[in-house]
Amino acid sequence: MSGIAMGSAQKSTRRDRPRTAHSEYVVVHVLAADSTVRRADGRPVTTPVRIPRERWGTGPIGTRVQVIDVDSSLVKHYGSFEFEPDQLVLDPTDDQLGSAHYQACNLFATAMATIGQFERALGRRVAFATDTHQIKLAPHAFVGANAYYDRDAEAVVFGYFRGEGGTWVDTSLSYDVVVHEMSHAILDGLRRRFSDPSSPDQAAFHEAFADIVAILSTLTRREVVEWALQFHLANEEASTSDATRDQILGALTTSFLGAIAPQLGAEMPQRQRALRASFDLLDILRSDPDRARRLYPERKARKEPHGLGEVLVVAVLAAFREILIGRLGDVMPRSAQGGATPIELVADETSRAADLLLTLCIQAVDYTPPVHMQFPDYLSALLTVHHELHGASGRLGVSEALTESFAAFGIAPAKREKGGRWMTFDEQREEDADDEDPNEHRELDYTGVRFDQIQTDRDEAFRFVFTNQEALDLDPKAYTRVLSVRPSSRVSPDDGFIVRETVIEVLQRLRLTRAELSRRLKVDRVGAGDEDDILNLRGGTTLVLGDHGQVKYSIHKRLIPSSAKQDAVDRIDYLEHLERSGWVTRQAKRADFAELHRLARRAGDAGYEEEVWS
Repeated sequence: MSGIAMGSAQKSTRRDRPRTAHSEYVVVHVLAADSTVRRADGRPVTTPVRIPRERWGTGPIGTRVQVIDVDSSLVKHYGSFEFEPDQLVLDPTDDQLGSAHYQACNLFATAMATIGQFERALGRRVAFATDTHQIKLAPHAFVGANAYYDRDAEAVVFGYFRGEGGTWVDTSLSYDVVVHEMSHAILDGLRRRFSDPSSPDQAAFHEAFADIVAILSTLTRREVVEWALQFHLANEEASTSDATRDQILGALTTSFLGAIAPQLGAEMPQRQRALRASFDLLDILRSDPDRARRLYPERKARKEPHGLGEVLVVAVLAAFREILIGRLGDVMPRSAQGGATPIELVADETSRAADLLLTLCIQAVDYTPPVHMQFPDYLSALLTVHHELHGASGRLGVSEALTESFAAFGIAPAKREKGGRWMTFDEQREEDADDEDPNEHRELDYTGVRFDQIQTDRDEAFRFVFTNQEALDLDPKAYTRVLSVRPSSRVSPDDGFIVRETVIEVLQRLRLTRAELSRRLKVDRVGAGDEDDILNLRGGTTLVLGDHGQVKYSIHKRLIPSSAKQDAVDRIDYLEHLERSGWVTRQAKRADFAELHRLARRAGDAGYEEEVWS
C-alpha cells in the first residue's frame, strides 16, 4: 500500500437522494472499456449500469463501497466528492474524463454495478472478507502500472502511470480492470480459504476467475461488442451492414482482446501478453487439438499456476463461443447461404450469451468445496448449478458446451456420474448402499434441528454438523468450524420459479507429524522432510440445503484421503506443494494479490515463476 492510509474516513455530510416509488435503482453511464476507446465520431464508449438508489455521502461513499482518493506516491488528497449521477452522462467530454470528480463517480458506479452482478447471480448480499461492510477504493493510490485487492487494507487500489505517448493512464478508468479487482475482493469473501496455500489449481483459480468475470462482464456490454466488431470489420475492409456470419464469429473469437483494456494493452506489453495468452490457446484448440488436451495435465504436473489459470480461462471462453454459435444459429442465416446480419443483432445475442455464462460462473462458486479447489471441482460445480436452475432441459446446450470445451483442454469433471455434476446427498447414499464400510451409509440425524435457524445461524448449523460428522464424511478428531451460513433465492430462467438454498461452509483442521500421516495413508513416506515435522492439514465440506433445511449436496474435501488411489495421489501432491510453499514450517500466509499480478505480467517466453505466498 506504500504507506497509504486506508482507515475509515472522518464523518462526512450525507445527502439524501430523492426516492421514487417506481424504482429502487438509478441508471448511469460508465466507461464501457477504457477512456481511449472511441467511436468513429471520437466519442468515448459508455454503457448504462444500474446501481441501487440509496443514501450517498461524500467520497463518494455508499453502503458497500467508499472512494478515498489519496495518492501515497505524491502524498496528496485529491478531494472527497458527492456522487452525482448527472456526472455520468452518455457522452462525457475530455475535460470530464480528466477530472477527479468524474473518475471517482465512474469508479464508484462500476464497482457497485459489479457487486450488483454478483448479488443478482447469487440471490443474496455478498460479504467481503474484511471486518467492515464497505470496501475502500483508491483511484490514484500510487504511481505504477498495477492495481490490486488488499484484504488487510480492506481496499482495492489502482495505480496510474505515464504511457508511451506521454499521457497519463489511469487503471481505475478501465472497466475490466475494476471488475477484475472487485471480483478478487468478492471471491475472497465467498471463499476465504481459496487464498491459502494449496494445490496449483487453487493458486491459479483466483486470478483465472477474476479474468473470467472481467472478460464476460465486458462482453455483456453490447456497446463494447458493437465497437469491437465494427473496429475488426473495418480493419478487414468488410462492410458493417452486410457482414457474414463467419466474419462476425471470426471477429468475436480472434480480435475481441482489443476491446479488453486496450489502453493498458497498448501501453503495457507485459499485461497484453498475459491477457492474450488465454485467447491464443483458442488457436491451439483449432490447429492442434491433441496438444490442447495435454495443456492442463502438463501444466499441472509442472506446477504452473499462471499457465493453469490461462487454461481455465480459455476453457470457459471456448464454451462461450459454442453457446454463442448456438444462439446465432437461431437468429441469423448461414454465411454459405449468402445471408447477412446487422451488427446490433449479433451484439445483443453476444451480450445475452455472456450474461448467461457469467451468471453460471458466479453461481458455481457456491457449489465448490471450501478448500483445495481443483479445476475439475469447478466444472462439476458449473454443471450442478446449471442442472439446479435449468433441470434436464439442456437449455441452449450449455452443459454440453462446458463439458466438451473443458475436455478439449484436458479437464474432466470431478464426478463422472450424473453427467459430471455433483451427486445429491441422497444419490450418493444410494450409491454407497453396497459399500462394505458401514460408516458410508448412515442416515442424517435431524433430531432437535431448528430448520428455520439452520438456514441463518452458524451455531445451529454447527450443532447439526457436529451431530452428523461421520455421515457427512468429516473427521471427528479434527477441529471443526462453520465458516459461514448464506441463504440465497435464485429465479430459474426456464420456469420462473424461485430456487431457495442455503450454503454452509465447514472447515476442518488437523495437525499431524509426517510419520503419523504416512501411517494413515499407508505409504512409506510423505515428502522429504523430517518425520517429526508438523503438517497442518485442512479439509471440510460445503453443504447446500434445500427449501426446508434438508441437505441436498455435501461437497467435501477429506482431511485424510480415502483408500482410493487417485485421491491419495492428489493429496500427496497437494502436501508436497504445501511443503514447497513453506506451510509445513508455518511460515506461509495467504496469497499476495499484488505480487501475483506482477508474476502474471512477467510470465512469458521464459516460463512461469512459482506463485508467492507472503
